[in-house]
Amino acid sequence: MTDKLLAQQVDVDSSVPYVDDSWIQRLWDWADQARIKDLHWVKHKDHPEGGWWQGLPRDRHTLLTLKELNLDSSDLDTLPAEIGQLSQLQTLSLSQNSLRALPAQIGQLSQLRELDVSWNDQLSDLPTEIGQLSQLEILHLDCTALSVLPKVIFQLSQLQRLHLISIKLSVLPAEIGQLSQLQMIDLRRNKLTALPAEIGQLNQLQKFYLGRNELSILPDEIAQLSQLQVLELEDNRFTDLPAELISRLDQLRELDLSSNRMSTLPAEIGRLNQLHKLNLGYNKLIELPVEIGQLSQLQTLYLNNNKLTIFPTEFFRLSQLKKLSLAHNQLSVLPTEIGRLSQLQELWLQFNQLGVLPAEMGRFNQLQKLSVGSNKLSVLPPEIGQMSQLQELYLYYNKLNELPAEIGQLRQLRKIDIEGTPLVDLPVEMSQLKQLREMRISKGHFKREQKAHIKSLLPKCKLTYP
Repeated sequence: MTDKLLAQQVDVDSSVPYVDDSWIQRLWDWADQARIKDLHWVKHKDHPEGGWWQGLPRDRHTLLTLKELNLDSSDLDTLPAEIGQLSQLQTLSLSQNSLRALPAQIGQLSQLRELDVSWNDQLSDLPTEIGQLSQLEILHLDCTALSVLPKVIFQLSQLQRLHLISIKLSVLPAEIGQLSQLQMIDLRRNKLTALPAEIGQLNQLQKFYLGRNELSILPDEIAQLSQLQVLELEDNRFTDLPAELISRLDQLRELDLSSNRMSTLPAEIGRLNQLHKLNLGYNKLIELPVEIGQLSQLQTLYLNNNKLTIFPTEFFRLSQLKKLSLAHNQLSVLPTEIGRLSQLQELWLQFNQLGVLPAEMGRFNQLQKLSVGSNKLSVLPPEIGQMSQLQELYLYYNKLNELPAEIGQLRQLRKIDIEGTPLVDLPVEMSQLKQLREMRISKGHFKREQKAHIKSLLPKCKLTYP
């Protein structure tokens, strides 16, 4: 009877398939040899979650159920085939290592949603098995040696975000149009001179980053990107903006055209009525079209480092502006209409030729930062005291002989810069600036007794020098 029962037990056991889990020990041995720590929490005050989990767990259950594996900055030059056994893995981060290749077994990670191999500057190709990652949504390839995009990438039908910063890419293949789910593509710091017409097939694309390339023209098909909200074209070779093309991107919220070669803007820019942020800095603009006043949602506008001398009256209809930079232009006069921009929080006017500030600037009761350095100002309007929220005031290198008593009303002021001005004294009303913590002055600006006087007026204020 005992023998019969034993025989039945043997039959039952033989029906159970043999599972070889020796890979676990091999993976642990590799981790030990590579000095990869057990899974641990890394604190970081700047991380949105306060830190992250890093390392390879040495607990069997934790390993088999692992969903996120972070091996960033682990000085790795190889990755073992056993990594493909982590069947529950959804995120694999291998950034900032010295990997030359990825194992074919990476294609077995059928649940993988995000793969980061950025900053492996010797990684010049991807295994064809990458194409088996049918759930992959995010792929980071920044700062690798992939100067040509492997065709296998275009098999990733669920890909939503593709990061390709600084890989010396000179051609974007037409197959990019096959990634129909793509919502963001980052191609900054490459060598692109043109984009394929197939880019227009990316009808889910919301964010398109093309800064620091060699582009001088856009394909007509880019107008088909009806969902596009962010378009960055800074530091390219554009001399003008294709009017009809750009006007059809009516969902744009951010447009960056800084550091190009544009001398004019098309009137059609006024059709971008959803625009919140517009950067036109570092161009050759001489004037602005009146239609710019139609950008009713605009909150941030950079026009610095151009050749502007005047504004159309319509410009001052931009009533939602919060940040405005007009620095490094050729402005000699500010129109009184500037007072209509009452929502401004930051205004940058340094390095112009302004001889006076209009009293209407006193309406800026939301302004927190004002820079008028390196102009030709000899006086400040007393209305400056009405800027009740002002925290930083830059007056450097002007012809100011005195400051108005009303400056003492700026109770939120924390920093003032008067370097390079001929000021020899400060109004006693500045003693009311209880929040002032820094005053930047030139070396030898004030005599010892004057510095002592300032210190008695503002005991918590530190005098700093260039």
